[in-house]
Amino acid sequence: GGDILDIFVDFSLPVAIVITPDPLSNTTNEPTLELVFLDGSLSNATYVPELDEDGNVLPFVTSIHFRYAVQVGKNAAPLEYSNVEALTGDIRRFSNPDALLPANKLLARPFDAGSLGFCCNLVIDSSTPFVESIIPVKRPGVYGEGENILIVARFNRPVLVDTTIGTPYLELRTGVGLVGAATYVPELNVTD
Repeated sequence: GGDILDIFVDFSLPVAIVITPDPLSNTTNEPTLELVFLDGSLSNATYVPELDEDGNVLPFVTSIHFRYAVQVGKNAAPLEYSNVEALTGDIRRFSNPDALLPANKLLARPFDAGSLGFCCNLVIDSSTPFVESIIPVKRPGVYGEGENILIVARFNRPVLVDTTIGTPYLELRTGVGLVGAATYVPELNVTD
């Protein structure tokens, strides 16, 4: 989990996004895009307003930007929105001085041409990475005290090593018991 996906919904004409606060529920009607996962569960991608160089929200856009943070247990092959009405919010055709006409928010049918699942093939695999193999770089043999032996831990997918909470180590044992520990060397980060 933790990866960020940016998703854009394109419109044929400029649209205005009208956001109205609801004081009773302390929420707004910001647009959302409902995504569906392999287990049938649903999650919303959140709206990301487009800003000008001064940090002001643009009055109209032709693409609405959504962001989804991958959660553990949410898997998709490929990622798709839930249905043709997965796009919600008060989205109107842009016109001056007021945007009054509702925009057509119907999306292409899931997995049909024009849909997220058809065009993008975003596969989400949020399962926990695991060690596939431990590989010593030196040849088999007898080594003396103080000799360094490089050992590579190969994972099934790329991992990020967080050393802010401590340096990872690998306990080394023989048939007799604990011999020592191999410590993480960041300069030797090996990828395929």
